[in-house]
Amino acid sequence: LFTAGRFVIGAGLLSPALIQTSSIQVVKAGAAVGALTTVGYAAQVAACSMGTQAGTAAFICSLNAVVVAVMIGQKTGCVSPRTWWAIALSVLGVACLELPTVLGGGAEFCLGDLVAFGQPLGFGASYVLLEQSLADHPEDELPIAALQVLMTCFASLAAASWAYGAPIWDLPWASLLPNAADAASTIDGVEALDWTVTGPLIYSGAITSALTIWLQMLVFSKLPAVDASLLMTTEPLWAVLTAVVLLGDVVGANDYVGGGLILLALTIQQGLIFNEEPMDVGPRLTYDMKSKRWRPNEDTGYQ
Repeated sequence: LFTAGRFVIGAGLLSPALIQTSSIQVVKAGAAVGALTTVGYAAQVAACSMGTQAGTAAFICSLNAVVVAVMIGQKTGCVSPRTWWAIALSVLGVACLELPTVLGGGAEFCLGDLVAFGQPLGFGASYVLLEQSLADHPEDELPIAALQVLMTCFASLAAASWAYGAPIWDLPWASLLPNAADAASTIDGVEALDWTVTGPLIYSGAITSALTIWLQMLVFSKLPAVDASLLMTTEPLWAVLTAVVLLGDVVGANDYVGGGLILLALTIQQGLIFNEEPMDVGPRLTYDMKSKRWRPNEDTGYQ
């Protein structure tokens, strides 16, 4: 129900952008991206509900960079060794950040871990399709974002309705609203409200759903899907930094190593410390935004 409420808020914030949709092709593209994203979210929720540790799910999710590289490689005929090195280092970095806590807790393999592999498949495929969609419809960033969230919203509402065995309007939405706190808790004689659920719900819907998906559109309109997916592997690193600043968490050796590996991966991908010589690997293709076609890359190096 929390997940459904989160995407209801996100969809509500982005839905006004739907009036800017330029064509039915945009609707189809946005719905397709949203359907693939929904697969990733569904796998995430299902895996955690089946006993998968959050750290394990986060690590498996980071493999979306591998899925993106494989799909791009099949489309263009080439993914540079530099990119594969960057992907390997970023995934290893996420493993250093996430897995020690899981392994230290004695977690064992469960069926949910297998289900969690739906995350990189769903999210990774959506990133490749999103890159293509934004290349075809560069002026429809917000409508595509709105359609993506709307598709996930519909799916989460259907899942909540099925789980509770009740129609959407009969779901216990009141449980997500601010509740009266302990009777002794008053401020100037006015009974205080408990925002324990509502606060995180609003944050999840407005910030981690609506805002981040809109920002994702901006990133994918400027960067190739492989580069963007590598950037997303920094999410656990930002989580560690936030925990240090807001919660006073102590940074361990694994955090330093993991963060260093992720940053190293990004610098390698950008060619800042490892600029490989071209190899004879067949024709290399680049997507031309103007002609909307893949064309031979005239550059002698990898892109």
